[in-house]
Amino acid sequence: MRLFNELNPDQPITAIELKSSPFFFLPALPIDNRNYFIRLESSLSNNLYEFETPSKSFRANTSHIHLTLNFNPKSRINMNSGNYNEQDISHGSIYTLPLLILLTILVYNYNKISPVLVQFLNFVNRFNNERLANSENGNNSSLIAKRKTKSKKI
Repeated sequence: MRLFNELNPDQPITAIELKSSPFFFLPALPIDNRNYFIRLESSLSNNLYEFETPSKSFRANTSHIHLTLNFNPKSRINMNSGNYNEQDISHGSIYTLPLLILLTILVYNYNKISPVLVQFLNFVNRFNNERLANSENGNNSSLIAKRKTKSKKI
């Protein structure tokens, strides 16, 4: 909850954090007939809730005043028949569940999967070694070919 002077609406006079009680007291204001307003600011996500930030204005001409602000956020889940919009779900959360399921299956079946994993790693290592050996042989033959093709000047 923030209190503002109408002459300076960008700078709050005070801010009050509402915790467990919906009631609050403002600090003492001078009775100077100036206009003030209070505005409720929410930390709810605009992606998950639809709401308007309520505000009320009052004139400081009495020793006390009672104001009621109505704040009724509506869940966007209920507005969409229990379904999230595509924009509300990040792609990371979509891919996380299948990845966790796959990881869980791998952990519980480690004894069955480890021989297959070792064979796969051996195959990858042999493939990389053969490719490295072929590239080294190719480099040597190209050097030899370059040496032979040079002509001598007479």
